[in-house]
Amino acid sequence: MNLCISVTCRLIITFKPFLEFYRPVRNSCKKQPKQYKTVKSTKPQIINPEKETTLLIDVNGTEYLANNQIVILEQLEKHGLKIPYSCRTGICGCCKMKLIAGEVIPLTKTAIKEDGVILSCSCIPKTNIKLLLS
Repeated sequence: MNLCISVTCRLIITFKPFLEFYRPVRNSCKKQPKQYKTVKSTKPQIINPEKETTLLIDVNGTEYLANNQIVILEQLEKHGLKIPYSCRTGICGCCKMKLIAGEVIPLTKTAIKEDGVILSCSCIPKTNIKLLLS
């Protein structure tokens, strides 16, 4: 008990200069938070304005039904395919696949490379496509 009181007294004595400095700073922080304008929500952005159509995605010789509205990674995951990924935004590059045939719509500038490598998290199939997953 005496030890606890002793430690408490030392802490108060040691931090007294800090408390003297902190009191005016703490009181100045009692300003009202800035009020921001409310913004009406907008309609969701339509990525592919074309009518939804059923397509085929061929991955390493196995065909899966897909559509032209959802990114390739999500569609393959719905079919139970384990595609490596980390960010789902086209930054990490973990979901790279080789586009052998067909066309895709890139959502970012870096989603398609010149050598045919695409990021499956950032591409939507435009036609039937054939992919190679390494």
